[in-house]
Amino acid sequence: MGKNSLTLSKIYSVEEIKEKIALMGTGQLKDGSSVTPGYSYHIIPLAGFEEVPEHKTACISEYDTIKNLNNFKNKNVLEIGCANGYF
Repeated sequence: MGKNSLTLSKIYSVEEIKEKIALMGTGQLKDGSSVTPGYSYHIIPLAGFEEVPEHKTACISEYDTIKNLNNFKNKNVLEIGCANGYF
């Protein structure tokens, strides 16, 4: 892996992850589908990432649509093909 690739060999701090996000879309970091510097592809719903801008906010309404299609309480769901990651 390249020097800018995220790996599981280290636990990154919120600030270190934000530094990696800042490289997305600059040609320096190829991971993900972000094409604008400093933007994540989708919302990162975790503490510390509230101010990170994102390309795709439709994931919220997409999730609500899927959630409202059926009662998923006490069920397992296998989601296949979603490149979004928000679900």
